Parts: sequence; structure tokens; C-alpha cells
Amino acid sequence: MGMMALTNRIWASQTIIFEYAIQPLNILKQALSMFMSIDTSDQLLNLEGLSNFILDKDSKALPDSLRVFIYHTTTKQVRNGWGMARTKKGYHTLGEITFPPFGIVYALNSEPTRNDFFEITDFKNYNFNQTAQARLSIPFLTPKTYIPGLYK
Repeated sequence: MGMMALTNRIWASQTIIFEYAIQPLNILKQALSMFMSIDTSDQLLNLEGLSNFILDKDSKALPDSLRVFIYHTTTKQVRNGWGMARTKKGYHTLGEITFPPFGIVYALNSEPTRNDFFEITDFKNYNFNQTAQARLSIPFLTPKTYIPGLYK
């Protein structure tokens, strides 16, 4: 569905608005389990309540210190990692996974590096396997380097 949005979009803006039939909580838990699998720092593994949120399909108790965002991308450049970044907005602790047609970013105890990410943190408020029809306004971004949080 996401790749269809990218290939059929009109390239007049940097935001793709598309209607999806999604299972929001499932998406959020899958994204966070992907981050847990690449987190060599153990910052997510040691985050109180996160493992339980992911493993208990009925849990909606995502730690308040963690926010998750998505963007569209067609990049073939892999960005699977975590780190700290300093921007004009301040210091950021974040992780990022690119898996075209999407990029997924988390911010831990900090703001994201950009204001135009589409936040999916509130997907925690749905039930597991609940399908929702959602019109999502997701930015199109191209990663600038291998460093998470920076875009062209």
C-alpha cells in the first residue's frame, strides 16, 4: 500500500496523503520490536514497561518517554541504528529504521529532529488486530547520511 502511494503520487509536494486500512497497534508493536532487535545500547531493552508493551498483545501501556514517527522514502540507503543528535532544536536521543516505502523514527526523552514527521505514538490507543481506515499525511524524506535524523 505504501509503495503504491509513492509510485502513484503527484510530485507537487513533500507530503503524501493516502488512505490506508491499517491495524494501528499491530504496526506500532512491530516497529518497536524491530528497534529492540537492533538496539545494541540496551536503552530500549532497559526502558521500563516497553518489553511488556510489545509482548502483551493487549497492552496499551507504552512508556511516556517514547514517541514513534514515520515518513515515506524510496531510498536504498540503509539507516538502521540509534544515537544522539544535536540540532537547532536541541539534543535528541533517537533511533531510525528505513524499510522502503517507510522510515520509522523513535525519540526517547526528547523531541524528534523534525516537526513534520507523522507521529504514530497514539496508535497505542487501538486494540490489537483492530482495523481502522485512516487518512495519513506522511512526509516524503530522503536520508542525507547514515546518521539517524538527518534528511536532504
